Amino acid sequence: MKVLFIRHATAADKAGFGGSDLDRPLTDDGKNSAKRMFETLARLYKGPMTVFSSQALRARETAEIFCKCFHVPGPLQTELLNPGSEFQDFRKLVSTVQKETEFLVVVGHEPDFSHILGNVVADGFLRIDVQKASCVEVEINSLCKGELTLVLTPKTLEKMQR
Repeated sequence: MKVLFIRHATAADKAGFGGSDLDRPLTDDGKNSAKRMFETLARLYKGPMTVFSSQALRARETAEIFCKCFHVPGPLQTELLNPGSEFQDFRKLVSTVQKETEFLVVVGHEPDFSHILGNVVADGFLRIDVQKASCVEVEINSLCKGELTLVLTPKTLEKMQR
């Protein structure tokens, strides 16, 4: 199964935001960056079968932009991708997906995705810093172990479009 890990786009500053961390929204720049990234991805990929998002507003908003660009149904929210999620949470989430699913998208947070990806591709011995609005593609097997196949950041995307 192909899994695209997407870190949420730039959100309101944690220190300056007065509410719960789960309620922090994307900034306008974050929304624009995500839209540019996902419009490009939509030219490279056939739409995913399922999109999951953390329950945090910033991840939900990022996932909704992704879904609009891909013309697929809105994201399914899950606490398994909330801040603090771990490899075991990812495995549990994947176990809920239908076996015929070929392409899954998960939208969440750092440093969670770095740790999860390290476990997926290198038994925990690899550190990948997933930048905001970046996409990391892996091919996984039934044990949630796999191969890193693509890393695309907004900065890389800008360089490619020059």
